[in-house]
Amino acid sequence: MLRQNEIIIDLGAIRHNYRLMRTQVPQGVRVMAVVKANAYGHGMVEVVKTLAADGCNDFAVAIPEEGVTLREQGITANILVLGAATELAAETAVREQLTQTVFEPSMVQLLDETAAALGKSALVHIKLDTGMGRIGLRTEGEADELASALANAKNVQVTGIYTHFADADHLE
Repeated sequence: MLRQNEIIIDLGAIRHNYRLMRTQVPQGVRVMAVVKANAYGHGMVEVVKTLAADGCNDFAVAIPEEGVTLREQGITANILVLGAATELAAETAVREQLTQTVFEPSMVQLLDETAAALGKSALVHIKLDTGMGRIGLRTEGEADELASALANAKNVQVTGIYTHFADADHLE
């Protein structure tokens, strides 16, 4: 039996949803579109170009390779890599000006050294674990250690901090 499935991606609906989201946040607050996993199967490059044309300047991907794909397509917007900073990805992240997620001092040191070697700055967002149990700072002690590492890193620029809802399905 042959399946007659068809997927229709409505970029107009995606644009509409972005515009609606913009109305729900205060003026001056930026909305970051998460486009990891090929924009959840919707076509990452097409979705990013559509939203960028509508004023979205911030995008999130899972891995540096996705960010490289966007850079190769001429996307100059801010791109956050949601996955943890790794030795394999550090040079790519710094070279392509991808903002890397950090939550351990060793990640900061790695990016600092890589950025120094390339004569650039490494951009980072700090990840807090507020109950999801995946990655991120969990304790005050971990936060203090990361703050110290960041204070000593001459080639690392913190551009933000984020978390993930521990349970997005319940209001309490």
